[in-house]
Amino acid sequence: MSHQDENLDNLWEGLGVLIMPPVHIPSRPRANLMAHLTGEAPFVGFALRLARLFQIDEEEAAHLLGKLGMQPSWEPFLPVASLLHVTPGPALRRLGVDAGFIRFEGGTTFPEHLHGGEERTLVLQGGFLDLLSGRHLLPGDTLVLPAGSSHRFRIDPGEPCISAVLLLGPISFT
Repeated sequence: MSHQDENLDNLWEGLGVLIMPPVHIPSRPRANLMAHLTGEAPFVGFALRLARLFQIDEEEAAHLLGKLGMQPSWEPFLPVASLLHVTPGPALRRLGVDAGFIRFEGGTTFPEHLHGGEERTLVLQGGFLDLLSGRHLLPGDTLVLPAGSSHRFRIDPGEPCISAVLLLGPISFT
């Protein structure tokens, strides 16, 4: 065997290590990925987490997230944010909680506020820096703040930040 043939055999052997059997991607994650990448449903991958947060079924959560991708009518809330209220599951309605989406303008600061009850936040788009804890949150991150806590945060520049929020009590601005 020539030196050249030996090199060619080594190359084929090395390439064989790189060649992997085809990976099967289950249809649901694949559909979610394609919907996200094509912009048809940019928040589709958050349906299960949103369902758990708002205590609703996953199909309803997917429907709500689909509406977000279609530029819904946001209700103005302070100069830097707007709201889209959501009806949470029955157990949460009995507790009188407030649930919905909040859209913050990029590069703005949300003022310091006090939580009268626990707040649970799931970031869907963009990001923000919690100025009191120093924690930087991005899509998929959650923030849970106990009753009696306060904070303020700066929205990352560029795109708006959209989060799902569940308030187990009122907030007041300091």
